[in-house]
Amino acid sequence: MNPLFSIAGQATQNSGSTPNWMKDLNPQEQSIFELVAKVKEYFNRSAKSRETRLVDFPEFKGGNQDPVEWLEAFERACDVNKVPKNRKVILVAFYLKGTALTWYNRTNIQSWNNPLYRLTSFVHAFTDYFCNPFKLNQWKHQLRNRKQKPGEIIKDYIAAIEELWKRVDPQERRTELNKFMNLLKDYDLNL
Repeated sequence: MNPLFSIAGQATQNSGSTPNWMKDLNPQEQSIFELVAKVKEYFNRSAKSRETRLVDFPEFKGGNQDPVEWLEAFERACDVNKVPKNRKVILVAFYLKGTALTWYNRTNIQSWNNPLYRLTSFVHAFTDYFCNPFKLNQWKHQLRNRKQKPGEIIKDYIAAIEELWKRVDPQERRTELNKFMNLLKDYDLNL
């Protein structure tokens, strides 16, 4: 570390008061140390996690698009891009298109994920609206008809079943499925 930065750092650690050794400096030298301390403070501030754009955000249009899959992808993109919760509510409007944007504009969204205020919480209002009975019946039908594909290993089959169950039963009350899945996982089924 540069000694000048080290000294400047010491100059700012005393909660704004000037250390004794700085009082012996002339005003120009004090100004230089204060400037270096401010530069160090600026760069330390910018080193903190800031919002980035490492991955693209997915768009949601409604229709046949899977709302659960989109919401998970959007939240993963927010996490990677370090988007704070309060900004998700603002940002999401730019990635909703068509019927989804029309729905968003008609609602009064005020928070991202607040179970106490479901009508104004984006996650709850979005899933309540787009995971409607029609979608639920689609997922139930897919779950009933899901068979292990030729060449598909059991772990992949289990993952597909769990994804469908997550959509059919979002409150995770699927105790029978959990018992069955745990039973399967107890066996070495790398077929």
